[in-house]
Amino acid sequence: MARGRLPWSGNDDPAVAARVVLDSIRGGRVVFTTTSPADLPHVGFDVARLKAGSCREFTDFTVYVCRALGIPCAVDFMPVRGENNDGHQWVSFPDKYGGVFFEEFPRSVKEARCPLMYTTPKLKVYRTTFSLNRRMQADMQRLDTTVVPLFRHPRFKDVTFSYARNLIKELRVPRNVLYGGRPRSAIAYLCASRRMGWEPVAWLAFVRAADGHGRFLTL
Repeated sequence: MARGRLPWSGNDDPAVAARVVLDSIRGGRVVFTTTSPADLPHVGFDVARLKAGSCREFTDFTVYVCRALGIPCAVDFMPVRGENNDGHQWVSFPDKYGGVFFEEFPRSVKEARCPLMYTTPKLKVYRTTFSLNRRMQADMQRLDTTVVPLFRHPRFKDVTFSYARNLIKELRVPRNVLYGGRPRSAIAYLCASRRMGWEPVAWLAFVRAADGHGRFLTL
């Protein structure tokens, strides 16, 4: 990009700035690959030249471009998609009115509550943070010192509300399907199927109601 005046100069809306910049680099061949195993290293800045990879690589690409130009953005993700058996991530932007916009390169920047995102089945959406979510960590450790890997050192916060049309705040489980023995932990995990296993996507404090049914609060 040429030195001097930037494309969005004079506009103080990060979402508008992101749309202008990303629209200008959207052209060209883009190659989607399968999802990379989580333990493989990121491609790094070469993704800007290759324009190839999974949603993780294209998220990296958008973040590199926007942060290099001073446009605030964040990485939002679903541990497991609501209608699929794999995770997904994308980049989000605030607008000057407090709204949330998102981009899944090479698609254009859209409002988070647009039909494309709003109607997509989802379990939980989190936003990656630089710092440890100490409140979540402390709340979980009060219930159990053994925590699944996703929540062991949580560097993310829950932003499901920004992307969901309907929210379930309490889940009731009939007593006839509850485990009859004494639970080992006061933490219960909401899991989604992922290939041949189950993947925890949310945690909850388990409460057995007076009628014997299980209640998961603050879902």
